[in-house]
Amino acid sequence: DISARFRAYIGEVDNDLKATLHSGLEFIHWDKYINSHSRVFVKPNFTFPQYSEGVTTSPDVLRAFLELLIYRAGRVIVGESDGGNNSFKAEDSFEGHGMYKVCKELDIELVNLSRLLSRMIESKIQGKTVKVQLSEILLDGNIDCFISVPVLKVHVMTGVSLSIKNLWGCYPDPMRGLYHKDLDRKLTLLTKTLSPCLVIMDATYALNKHGPMFGEPVKMDLIMASDNPVAADALGAALIGIPLKKAGHILVAEKEGLGTANIDNIETNLD
Repeated sequence: DISARFRAYIGEVDNDLKATLHSGLEFIHWDKYINSHSRVFVKPNFTFPQYSEGVTTSPDVLRAFLELLIYRAGRVIVGESDGGNNSFKAEDSFEGHGMYKVCKELDIELVNLSRLLSRMIESKIQGKTVKVQLSEILLDGNIDCFISVPVLKVHVMTGVSLSIKNLWGCYPDPMRGLYHKDLDRKLTLLTKTLSPCLVIMDATYALNKHGPMFGEPVKMDLIMASDNPVAADALGAALIGIPLKKAGHILVAEKEGLGTANIDNIETNLD
C-alpha cells in the first residue's frame, strides 16, 4: 500500500517560524530527498506583484525555509513566471516580495521562467492526451528535488489553489489562462512531470470567499510540510472545508497514482 508512506506535518507558527519549519521538515524526513549534491527548485506562489495576505507566499515563510534549505542542498533556484494575461513581470513580484535581497544574501539563483527556453510536452492522463508548456530548466536542468511553496487558499475555478495548482505558474506563457480546457488533467501532467518531492504550505493566512487573487484573508498561523502534493492538498482542502469533488484535479492526480487523497492514509504529527 503506497499510501502508507505519505507524511504531513501541521504546525502552529509562533515567534520562531524557522523552528516550526524545521520540525516539519524533520517529521517528513526531508533528508531522504535532499543532500549536499542536490539541485533544488523552489516554486512559490507569486500571483501578485506585492505580498498580499492569503494570496501570495509570505516572504517571511519563504526566507525562513530558504535559510534552512541552503545548508541541506547543493544548489537552490527560486523561480516563477510572468503574471497571467501579461499583468506583471515575474521580476516585479520578485521585487515586491523582497526576493532579490534574500537570494543575494543566501547565494540563491532567481529565475523568471517566462524568459527561458521552453517546449510543449504531452501525455495521456486518465485516457485523454493533454499537453502543457514547461521551461527547459525544469525538464533538462537536472533538478533533483522540486518544491512547491503554495498558499492555503480557495479558487473560484478549481476549488482550491494549493501545491498542485501552484504548478500552473510553471507554465511560462503569460496567456496560460487561454489553456484552461482539461485543466484537471493538465495540472496532473504538470505534477507527474515535475514530481514535487516536498510541499511547504504557507497557511499563516488562508484565503476565503473567492480566490485566487481576491477574497478574505483569514489569519491561521499554520505551516504544513508534506512529502506528497496530493496528500498535502487533500489535507489543505480539509482544513478549509472544501470537498474534494470541488477540487477535481486532486482526485485526477490520485487516480493517476501520484499520491493519496484519503486523509486517513496520511501519517501526521497530529495522529
